[in-house]
Amino acid sequence: RSLEDPAAQGFLEADVAISSLDTPAAGLPTWSLLFSPLPAPDEITAENGTGYHVNITGYGRTGNGTAGDIQGIDWRRRAAENMIGALTSFNSRNTFLFGNPLGDLPQVLYSLDFDDPNKINPFDFNLFKDEPREREATTAGGDSGGPLILDAANNPITNEDLVIGVLSGGSRFFGPQVFSSYGTQSFYQPLFLYWDWIAANNPYRYVTAKAGDGAWEDATHWETTLDPNYRIINADGDIVNGIPTTPGAGTEGDAPQWGEICFDREGDNPGEGCQDLSDGEGTPRPAMATARRLLRSAKSMPSCMMRLAMVRPRRRLKLSLLQVVPLPVAAVHWLVMV
Repeated sequence: RSLEDPAAQGFLEADVAISSLDTPAAGLPTWSLLFSPLPAPDEITAENGTGYHVNITGYGRTGNGTAGDIQGIDWRRRAAENMIGALTSFNSRNTFLFGNPLGDLPQVLYSLDFDDPNKINPFDFNLFKDEPREREATTAGGDSGGPLILDAANNPITNEDLVIGVLSGGSRFFGPQVFSSYGTQSFYQPLFLYWDWIAANNPYRYVTAKAGDGAWEDATHWETTLDPNYRIINADGDIVNGIPTTPGAGTEGDAPQWGEICFDREGDNPGEGCQDLSDGEGTPRPAMATARRLLRSAKSMPSCMMRLAMVRPRRRLKLSLLQVVPLPVAAVHWLVMV
């Protein structure tokens, strides 16, 4: 479906895929899949942002926060942590930063930014309100399809690690800024928007015989049962085994939205601030000057790159989009903060 909308460039929306192995694999870590959106946080703080801590892991390119993804794929798995900065769309992000959606991409995405722990990188404007984690990192080429894991150790909402999204790509915002460096963004397709497609195309089935006598080879005597790895958030706010009662909204899924998007460099700079994505209100100051400030900073960018908000898929860099379908094995690259 990601190829149906030219504006999505094959990866900005609906970038989900399923693959199966021809040989069973054993001894691998597995996680349940959350098919409900995470609830809007009760509060967003300067330190912990939305409060949703996530783990990211995989096999992509690597490097460091200043120089970006300068090292190629070496097939080693790396892991790091970050905070979900927002559940929002490119339309909402671009309208805040540039004063214009710069296209028509309404689908919400789980997004995170790469914060500079030393607070000296000139391109880090704290895109989403939070402070860097001890093992903070971002993603790079070769990482597409990698899981966004809501970990039980740091999230009271769950007692098990849950996959809530799959990686599609990342954005930079200034001409001289390199991809996968401090101040850049990574975005993930939420599973809840495509839960029905995932369930329908999952080749692994749990089945049981219907009540009463029947022939083993009679297909009508068997029925599919609920996959024990599917999770939803019920009316009481508990995470339970289940599936949603309504179809996934897909690329039309423009809600819910939450988090705070910011243009807020280190120090007290007039005209900077954040916007609460749940209600559109500026916090702590009206951020109307933000778009103008960023646009002035971006004048040196090629117009086509600025129109796309300079996004890049997390594919292997030597391959075209069509050459990497289905998505590569989960691969997240970690930029060590030094």
